[in-house]
Amino acid sequence: MKKIFLLIFFFNSLFANFYGDAINEFNNGNKEKGLKQLRHICDIGNGGAQFCLDIGDNFLKGEILPKNLTYAKEFYNITCKKDYLVGCLKEATLYFKEGKTKKALDIATKACKKGSSSSCFLVALIYKEENNKQGFFDFLKEACNKNSYKACHELGIVYTQGLDNIVSIDNKKAYELFDNSCIKGKYKAACAMKAEFYVYGAYVKKDLFIAEFMLKDLCDKNEKVGCIFLNKLNKEYDLSKNKNYLTSKEKFRNEQIERGYTVDIRTNLMWQDNKDSVTVKYNQKEAKNYCKKLELGGFHDWELPAYKSMLMTLIDKKSKTNTTPIILNSIKGIYWTPMAYYKHVDKIGISFKEPLGIVEVNEDSLNYVRCVRKNK
Repeated sequence: MKKIFLLIFFFNSLFANFYGDAINEFNNGNKEKGLKQLRHICDIGNGGAQFCLDIGDNFLKGEILPKNLTYAKEFYNITCKKDYLVGCLKEATLYFKEGKTKKALDIATKACKKGSSSSCFLVALIYKEENNKQGFFDFLKEACNKNSYKACHELGIVYTQGLDNIVSIDNKKAYELFDNSCIKGKYKAACAMKAEFYVYGAYVKKDLFIAEFMLKDLCDKNEKVGCIFLNKLNKEYDLSKNKNYLTSKEKFRNEQIERGYTVDIRTNLMWQDNKDSVTVKYNQKEAKNYCKKLELGGFHDWELPAYKSMLMTLIDKKSKTNTTPIILNSIKGIYWTPMAYYKHVDKIGISFKEPLGIVEVNEDSLNYVRCVRKNK
C-alpha cells in the first residue's frame, strides 16, 4: 500500500512539474513550445485528464494563462475524448454561448448518453431555447433520472404548469420532485417550492406552520428565495391570528410530546425529543449502546447522529437554547456524535453552548445524547 501511495505521489509530482514548466514557457513568450508541452501533458493517458481540464479552465478564466476561448475549447475537447465528461460539458457550454447550437447539442447529447446529468440538463436548456418542448421535457427528465437535482426542480415546475399536450398539471408528481430535490439534493429553491405546497394545500394538506418553519429556516441561512417566499406568506396571512397556523402548531407540539420524537420535514429525519435527550449523559460507548437499544415510537433502528446532520439542521443561533424550534426538549450542552476522527481530532461532539458547533471531547467524558433515524 505504501509503495502504491509513493508511486501515485511521484506521478502527480511529475505532472505538476511538467505543468508548471509548460505554463512558464507559454507566459515567457515561447507560446508554441508551451502549447506543445501542455498538449503533451494531456496525451499522457487518462492521468492527464484533470490537468488537461485545469488547462482549459485557465484559458477560460485568464488567471494563470492568458484568456483564450479557442484554446479553452481545445483542451476541454481533449479532456472530453478521454471520457472525463465534465470536459464535454464545459466545451458544449462554450459553443452554446457562442451561438453554435448544433455543435453544443452534439457534444452534450453524447456526454448525456455516457452518464453526465449536467450535460443532459444542458441539452434540455438548448431545446428549450429552440422551442423544442418535447426535447426539453425528455432531456429534463433524463437529467433528473441521473440525479441532477436542479433538473428535478425544473421538472417539478413543469408539472405545476403543464406543458402543452406533452404534460398535464400533476401536483402530486411536482411535490414528489421538489421533496426529493430538497431532501436528497439539498436544492434550496426546491425546498422553497415544497413549502409553497403547504401554503396553498396543493396535493399536501394546507399547513402554514410547516410552511413558515421551512421558509424561515431558508431565510435565516441567507437563501434569497426563502426570504422572498416568507415575505409573501406574511403579507398574505397574519400568522399570529390565523386559525390554520395556530391549530397546526398546537397539533404538532401535542403529537411531539406524546411520541417523544419529532420529524424534520426539511431532511426527513426523526429526532429523539423526550426528557432523556436533556437529562441523560453517557460516555461515547454508552451513548452508542443507548441509541442501539432505544425503542421509541415503535422504532428500534435509532443511532447517534452524524455531526453534519446535527450541525446543519439542529443549531439555531436565534433560539434561546441555540436549538431549532421544532425541538421541544433542548438544552445548552454538548451532544455526542459517532465520529471517531475529524481533522486530527479523535472524538467530536456538537456544542449547543458557546462556542457553538464542533468541539473536541474525550471518549470517557459524559455528554448528552439525541438519537436519530431516517423517516422511511
